[in-house]
Amino acid sequence: MTHLTKENQMSAASPDGPPTPTRFITSSIRWLLAMAALLTALAEVLLILTGHTELVGPVAALGAAIVGGTAIKVTIQIRR
Repeated sequence: MTHLTKENQMSAASPDGPPTPTRFITSSIRWLLAMAALLTALAEVLLILTGHTELVGPVAALGAAIVGGTAIKVTIQIRR
């Protein structure tokens, strides 16, 4: 039989464990990148609708540079 410390009990109750500053920073960065991608897409649609199609390429390149080509990760956790 193993002895569970307070930290182990918290981890056993919650698979994610307690929130840490690193986890908060990581999720904040992901959120900001997702918002940058969304704003880039919105800007491109608005440029197309207003007839400024010559600016779509540079705006897309700027958005890709900001997002860094990272894919948006979606995590679904199922808990019982």
